[in-house]
Amino acid sequence: MEGYTAFASANNHDFTFKPSDSGLEVFSTEDPANFSIDEKDWPIYKANNNRSASVPVEVSRSVIQKWEYKPANDYLPTAAISADEYVFVAGKDGAIRCLNENDGSVKWISFTEGQIKVAPTLWEGYLFVGSSDGYIYAFEALTGKLIWRFNTTPAERYIRNHADIVSTWSVNTGIIVDKGVLYAASGIVGWNGMFVCAINAKTGKLKWVNLDSSFYLDPNNHVGASPHGIMVIAKGKLWFCGGSRRTSIVGYDLETGTFTPPVTIMKSSHGMDMGSFRGNLFVSGTRLHAPVNARRFGKDLSFTITRIDQDGNMILPTISLPTSTASPAWDDKSIIYESYRRSKFASIGMYDVSAIEKEILATTVVEKPSNNKPFVINKTPTINPTPLWKATGTVYGLALAENVVITIACNETVTSKSALADKWTLKIYSRSDGKETSSIELQSEPLMGAMCITRNGSIVIPCINGKIVTFK
Repeated sequence: MEGYTAFASANNHDFTFKPSDSGLEVFSTEDPANFSIDEKDWPIYKANNNRSASVPVEVSRSVIQKWEYKPANDYLPTAAISADEYVFVAGKDGAIRCLNENDGSVKWISFTEGQIKVAPTLWEGYLFVGSSDGYIYAFEALTGKLIWRFNTTPAERYIRNHADIVSTWSVNTGIIVDKGVLYAASGIVGWNGMFVCAINAKTGKLKWVNLDSSFYLDPNNHVGASPHGIMVIAKGKLWFCGGSRRTSIVGYDLETGTFTPPVTIMKSSHGMDMGSFRGNLFVSGTRLHAPVNARRFGKDLSFTITRIDQDGNMILPTISLPTSTASPAWDDKSIIYESYRRSKFASIGMYDVSAIEKEILATTVVEKPSNNKPFVINKTPTINPTPLWKATGTVYGLALAENVVITIACNETVTSKSALADKWTLKIYSRSDGKETSSIELQSEPLMGAMCITRNGSIVIPCINGKIVTFK
């Protein structure tokens, strides 16, 4: 996290509290209406449970603006998701909006009682979202009707966080669902307690909850992991970034919730984004929780790739990618990421996935962290594969379609110490040769890393003033 911390007396707060089914409120026992979701949809932040920001959809090489949704009042949105013929976006105003993909008309708006900072998740007719009020919500995707909500908090206690009033146990990890089980974590910093929960996605009933990772480094002083960023699932475990240089990556057994001690990655990124790559690797990085679209260039923003074995154990060392705040995008054939080292201007490059994996496997060694204490890495090696093609540009977001690469470019340079971008452009490149095929200047500042692709080939871009702009 970034910023200052203030302490006050905990009085008689129970630091051994764990959420239970007593926190469940059920509003409907009926099954939700049928809702079509297939492999071409983008039903979760970064498209899928691997967070690859890619879909097997053809997108026009030359697009035009299709529609623009403008809310009655400005608000900060989340990233967009999409399935069937609808686009969904939540936001700082606590609302979830369902828009028709064809014309941008509003189908429904529903509310939570707190801010929403991570995109909703769609699954089998349900729409799930975590809120800064400390609750996990389940809505009917087609109508917005509230089905159930689950209270993860031990007390109704609100604090100031980056000028916002939120629960001490906000749910800011987003929601991920696997085999009918929903996973999320609540809390801001570990010393107040972090609750990692597994919940039956249909009924809202608790399967397991883990509090152990909150204080594992120093139980007496409550030093441990914090729920910092989105979750991914790989090799039978739930993973997310742990919020500090001492707890960079944390993992939990999917069936039992047993906590895996983290790899400590010194002098590297420990940011919000994470993705599962090629089944035995995961990518983690980007900036910490900070003011919207804050951008900093430097080594602390490089993404890391961590290799995991069949048992879900991390193999060291981790590998650095020379990237900045834009998360990579990949599929089974290619990976594209932004690089800014040794140059005034950043660039994006397309790389062969097999070549990347081969170089990583040659660099890592079979060495595992101790079960008793975190393994400290003081230096991470960097790989420098040869790109299939490169294009100059600093980007706010990357997405990968079947035939093109989609970027949101900006005019910020690597050498600018404080000046942020004031011009943004939607750019489309051919996957085969990197040729730029479309370039459209955006009229509003886009939210970094927030775009999605619909099954019909539309590009949906949320902007920081709450506008949603769609191109096709």
